[in-house]
Amino acid sequence: MYEVKGGADKYMLNILDSAFVHFPKDTAALYNARNLLSRGVLGSQGSGQAVFTNQYSTDGGKLFAKGKYTQAANMYIKASNAEPNNYTHYENAAICYYTNKDFEKSIPYFDKAATFSNNTTGKSEFFKAMSLVSMGKNSDACGPLQAAKKKNYPDIDKFIALYCK
Repeated sequence: MYEVKGGADKYMLNILDSAFVHFPKDTAALYNARNLLSRGVLGSQGSGQAVFTNQYSTDGGKLFAKGKYTQAANMYIKASNAEPNNYTHYENAAICYYTNKDFEKSIPYFDKAATFSNNTTGKSEFFKAMSLVSMGKNSDACGPLQAAKKKNYPDIDKFIALYCK
C-alpha cells in the first residue's frame, strides 16, 4: 500500500495499529514501522504519539552523540513514557546512565528493558551486570550474566568465568 499510494495515509496507519493486537510480542518492530510511516501523515495536523516519541528518541540520540548523557537519558525516558511498550527506550536511557558512570540509576532501566519478551539480545542483562561490577557488587553480577548467556549474548562466557565463582 505504501508503494502504490506513494506514502502512508491514516487508513494504512489504522491497519498497522490493529497489528498491535494480533502481534503483541512484536511491538518494538511495529512501533518502529509506525514511526517511519507516520512522519509524513500526522505532521503538525495530528497529535500522534509516534511522531512525538520518535522526536524524543531522535533528540536522545543527538544528545548522546554530544556527550550529554543525562539529558539524553531524560529524552529516552520521555520516549518510554509516550511509548511504554518499546523496550529500546528503557535500554537507551540505561545506556546513557551507564556511559555517564551513574550505574545505580542505570539498573532499574536495564531491569525494565529486560522484562520485554521481544528483548532477546541479552544486552540489558549484560550491561546491568557490568553496572553491578562497576559498583563493586561482583557477586550480584552472576545472575544477569547467566540471563545474558540464555539470550546468546556474544563472548559472555569470559565474563561468567570472571564473576560467577
